[in-house]
Amino acid sequence: MGFPKCTYEHIDLLADEGFPVGCTLKGGVLSPSLGAVNTNAKPITDLAHLHAVTESERFIAHLSSGKFAHGPKINGTAFSTVSMPMPATSPFSIEVRNGTYGEGVIFADKYYMRMRNNSNYMNTFAGNLRCGVWRCGRLFGGDLTVGALFKWSGEGGYTDWKEGISGAGQVYLEPVGGQILDVFDFQDRIIILRENAITEFFAGGNPENFRVGQTVLLPKVYPKTGALAGGILLFF
Repeated sequence: MGFPKCTYEHIDLLADEGFPVGCTLKGGVLSPSLGAVNTNAKPITDLAHLHAVTESERFIAHLSSGKFAHGPKINGTAFSTVSMPMPATSPFSIEVRNGTYGEGVIFADKYYMRMRNNSNYMNTFAGNLRCGVWRCGRLFGGDLTVGALFKWSGEGGYTDWKEGISGAGQVYLEPVGGQILDVFDFQDRIIILRENAITEFFAGGNPENFRVGQTVLLPKVYPKTGALAGGILLFF
C-alpha cells in the first residue's frame, strides 16, 4: 500500500507589525487565513463587530470609525469598507432566511447592512435597538433609548416596525432588573439578559400569545459578556 509523501509547511504565525494570524487548511496546504484585513493585507484594528455569514461565506463587520466592511472568508485581502460613516452605540448582527436565500445583517443604530450572496445593501433602520435576535420571522430586542423596553418587529421582518395586531409591538419590563444588555434565542423562549436580572420571554405563535415570563434577580452583570455555548447561557 502506498502512502502520500509527507511534506512540511512552514508558517509565520505573526503578521506584519506583530499581529497574530490564524491558519486555514485547504488542499493539504496550511496558509494564513487573514480573516479580517484591509486590501493592503494589514489587520483591521478598529473592529467594533464582526460576523461570519454562513451561507455566502463572507465576513461583514462594523468598524469603530463608523463604517461597514465586508469581504470573503477565503481571501481576506479583498476586504473592503463602505465609505459612508454610520456610527453605532451597540452594533449587533443576525442571520435570516428568506425563501431560498439566506443573508447576514448588521444593525448599527439608525442603519443596517445586508449581505446576500456576494452583494451588500444598506438602508436606514427604524427599530432603534441596542441588541436583537431573529426568531419566527421577527426581530426581537432591547430599545436603544429606553433601557427596560423590549420590542419586536412586524411579520414583514426586521424592516417592518408598524404597530398593529400582527405588526410590531413592545412591552416595558419591570425596572428592578435594570437595562437590557443582550437577548438570546434559547430553547423555546427568548432570554433577556439585563443589568441585574435575566427575564424569559415567550414568543410562540401569534403576537397575542407573546408574554413575559419569570424574572430572576442577579448581582451586577457585566455588559458584553453574555454568550450561548453548548446549550448553556454564560455571563459574568
